Amino acid sequence: MPAPYERSNAEIIVLQEELGSEPFLSDRLRSLQGEEQQPGQGPDQGPSSPSGRTRAQREERAEFRRSAAAETAGHVKEFLRHASSSQSHAFSPSHAVPAPEEFPSHVFGATYGPDTEGTGGPDVYSRGWSWVPPPVTGTDTARADVRTGNLSATRYITSGENNSYAMISVWLTPLADRLLNVMPYVNWNGYAKVQTRVFDPHVDEQQPAASGGYLGIIVGSVDASGHYTLQARKWVPLWEIGGLNPNQTQSYTATAHGGDFVLPFQARANQRYDISVACTVHVQGKQGFAVETLADSEFWCTMPQLQVFS
Repeated sequence: MPAPYERSNAEIIVLQEELGSEPFLSDRLRSLQGEEQQPGQGPDQGPSSPSGRTRAQREERAEFRRSAAAETAGHVKEFLRHASSSQSHAFSPSHAVPAPEEFPSHVFGATYGPDTEGTGGPDVYSRGWSWVPPPVTGTDTARADVRTGNLSATRYITSGENNSYAMISVWLTPLADRLLNVMPYVNWNGYAKVQTRVFDPHVDEQQPAASGGYLGIIVGSVDASGHYTLQARKWVPLWEIGGLNPNQTQSYTATAHGGDFVLPFQARANQRYDISVACTVHVQGKQGFAVETLADSEFWCTMPQLQVFS
């Protein structure tokens, strides 16, 4: 079995395969994007390949990308600083789920929290894990801290689609078969931006961009050899913005708890389970001939409590 704060390579491979296969963007947003319009579909298109651009046009695009990346880098730094500061006192235990001893005797309940002393134990967060799939720029980050319960994920893109993931996990080994529910308590801040730059207004072209933030609950079983098997998962969209040639920014502050933020799963006696809560961002952008789009997603969460109950 791996050390308390580490994931085995086998676990990481399974998680990356499962996370990488998740489409994230809703059908609604993808339908709004429709089929992007490419040069050649409208009249009076002009040159149809990058080789037809002048040096000034190429330099204009390069400067747009440089300035947008620099602006995003500054915003990411300030966003994470402000979110961490503003949420540090946002949690009130009086608004939280019941403590274990307050559950009726016939109900199973376990409440976990940050490992503030770093000593480990049965009722604290046990493992943090983050993943930023390549290619990675200086604005693409993901962090998970079991000692504070803080998670953050940021992602910026000008071409293609990609994500960043941060998750915190706990261990649970039930003594009897039972249906269990996983319910986190998460305070979160988000920032989303989609931007379009039209370099030639005479070309009728549209390109997609999207920014999304998602809270995930993931349950996997781990056997004695360390083999990880995904048992259940749920992704709840906290925000999604975008479309064709969009220009929009949006900031968010909210709490995720109860309702949609509960995942039931069938637990087996004496099976060891890894129960995780993930904060994930998704971005999509496209470099067309006459139009370029970009996207930025920034997500900061603090999870003072995670509860598993029957």
